[in-house]
Amino acid sequence: MIIALDGLAGSGKGTVARLLAKEIGWPYLDIGLIFRFVAWYGDKFGKEALYKENGTIIYRDEVCELRSETYALKAAEEAARNFDELAEVARRLAKQWPNFVCDGRGAGTAIFEADFLFCLETSEVERASRRANQTGVSYKEALEAIGERDRRDYERDRHPFRIPVSAVVINTSLLSPDECVAKIRGIVET
Repeated sequence: MIIALDGLAGSGKGTVARLLAKEIGWPYLDIGLIFRFVAWYGDKFGKEALYKENGTIIYRDEVCELRSETYALKAAEEAARNFDELAEVARRLAKQWPNFVCDGRGAGTAIFEADFLFCLETSEVERASRRANQTGVSYKEALEAIGERDRRDYERDRHPFRIPVSAVVINTSLLSPDECVAKIRGIVET
């Protein structure tokens, strides 16, 4: 069974997905982190060192700051160029698990056919506030970055962000992460 969480940057999908996976004892697959890693690796060692001829991705044991805003933006660029290849990496990783929780844009539609798909939504103002608190940047900088990421997510040529018809939409503006997990579990476990 696949439980996938989708949503725009700062909607809480990563936090909620991690908590949900921990609570139910399932593996967690962070799709965005895969995309960030590929962007970081390409910067560090060059794209030619990353992709082998058979489409597998190789890597070295290196420490990097994948959660930085720099690599969030570069991951979006990487996704725009190589979405299908990156999605295949995620699929290969997930083959080892009969059940898992994943999050990322397109996780439950373009990458996996999720059994349960949730789309978390939150106002741009709330998402910017969360991002400012997480990263230490000013609220104004966070708001500008969120707006730019939203624009790119909605306008990209391949797999632009859209709320899937099959998704259960949850507004997280007034919910704690634990309350959101409880809401999702209530739906999944019925």
